Amino acid sequence: MWFFPLFFSFLLIPLGIWLGLPPTRPRPPPSNKTLEESYRKTRGKLSKEQLTGLCKQLDCNERKIQRWMRLRSAQSKPTILSKFTESAYVHYL
Repeated sequence: MWFFPLFFSFLLIPLGIWLGLPPTRPRPPPSNKTLEESYRKTRGKLSKEQLTGLCKQLDCNERKIQRWMRLRSAQSKPTILSKFTESAYVHYL
């Protein structure tokens, strides 16, 4: 079991990059404390009333808030490269 970190570092990650899998996450949304709190409470699923309330509170349009939520949600997901290495690890065992 000691060789698994080496297996990931020297074989799977370079193989995934060579296959063209992006190793980075999408760019993070601009920091906004109010939207971050709302995201944590609702897990990114806002009702129409919550969306309207945030629009009034932050003085911006619905589209901007929806876009921020989508970008924040993308930050929470694992990268394609990490999914590749995890699946290769599971198949190897």
